[in-house]
Amino acid sequence: MKRIAFVFSTAPHGTAAGREGLDALLATSALTDDLAVFFIADGVFQLLPGQKPDAVLAR
Repeated sequence: MKRIAFVFSTAPHGTAAGREGLDALLATSALTDDLAVFFIADGVFQLLPGQKPDAVLAR
């Protein structure tokens, strides 16, 4: 199988793109070990601990 890369460039709240991307990443990891994950621009906010999505009405 070829290498697969996931690029996260949007903030974790406001849209479901970040959550759906992480779900796709987890599903793909069951099929292959050759994955790369990149967090760029606002995507780095997905890595911060202690987020409170309830405050912005997100999951």
